[in-house]
Amino acid sequence: MGRNAMLRQGSPVDDLMMFVIKENERAADERLLKELEEAEQKASAALGRYKFQMFGYWAAIWVHINRIGNFKRPNPWKRLVKEARR
Repeated sequence: MGRNAMLRQGSPVDDLMMFVIKENERAADERLLKELEEAEQKASAALGRYKFQMFGYWAAIWVHINRIGNFKRPNPWKRLVKEARR
């Protein structure tokens, strides 16, 4: 019997295991969200100090975390990029 089949039986141990798995996923999402916000702040701060290379580093971190966390947040610098392209 596979792990999924065993988990569907609904024993107290399985329920506890599913709870722990969901809690770990929730905690990981919260950590990723905190990291996403930190990367956005650091990128903006670097840009404000004319540290363009450091801005690129933190903006790339932001994009990566946004993707792996499946947050689907809009790019906070999109308007700035559009203005720069004019």
